[in-house]
Amino acid sequence: WQLHTGVTGRLILGNAMFDLEATAGQTTAFSATSDGFSLTTIQSLDSLFTRGFTPSIQHLIQPAGKGWGSDAGIALTKGERFVITAAVTDLGSMEWSGTTYDTEEVTFSPDLFGASDLAVESADWLDDAVNLLTADAWFSGGKDTVMLQTLVPTYALGGAFRPWAPFVLAGNVTGTNMEAFGDDGVNWGLTVGLQVLKSLYLESGIQQNRNEQRSVPVALRLVTKRGWEMGLRMGDVSALWQESQTAVSGQWCFMRWHVGVL
Repeated sequence: WQLHTGVTGRLILGNAMFDLEATAGQTTAFSATSDGFSLTTIQSLDSLFTRGFTPSIQHLIQPAGKGWGSDAGIALTKGERFVITAAVTDLGSMEWSGTTYDTEEVTFSPDLFGASDLAVESADWLDDAVNLLTADAWFSGGKDTVMLQTLVPTYALGGAFRPWAPFVLAGNVTGTNMEAFGDDGVNWGLTVGLQVLKSLYLESGIQQNRNEQRSVPVALRLVTKRGWEMGLRMGDVSALWQESQTAVSGQWCFMRWHVGVL
């Protein structure tokens, strides 16, 4: 048996955050948005190419929230036949610079739409829709606030069994707290992998997200000896035989390279 451990860290930048709480007749809201990702800034991107990059580029990419995240995990293996894993992901926090509003500052006016009957003018629908999603459309006043948001970690347990080289059976369960593993608050999945050809792998399984409908993902990967990979993945193919599931999604990887570290 061998024990493997791993820890990753990342810098997180946030574009926008909105939080609303209502208790005992009191309403408190917090809004933080980045001017760098506003519609006005996006529409003026052409100036960066006509006038070149200026100090205003710092304003363009300035985020509304900054934070850090970390994942940690262990894997217990016995050759290539058995794998048992445990992990904690999304440890960390975010710090948002925004504005806090209370009940006295909640406002809404039909004039926001440019018409008394709440109709949006067809010529200005995009601008009006964007304005509706800003804090100024709903609140007045407010005070500058820095809010600390703690990320919700996810706990995961998994395992895999390879009875013979081209075939592997794997499963996992995840939950946002340890109590969730004792009730219906967990996500789980079962996966079967098959090496069809020397460098071609086919994978499929069942994914259950709490009490929601189950999905059936399918993936096809081409792997070379030097670490290069490419593949195609369908997020859910159950729409092919279930009338209640009307969407089929797809993702693909043009090329990636894995580096093995001993």
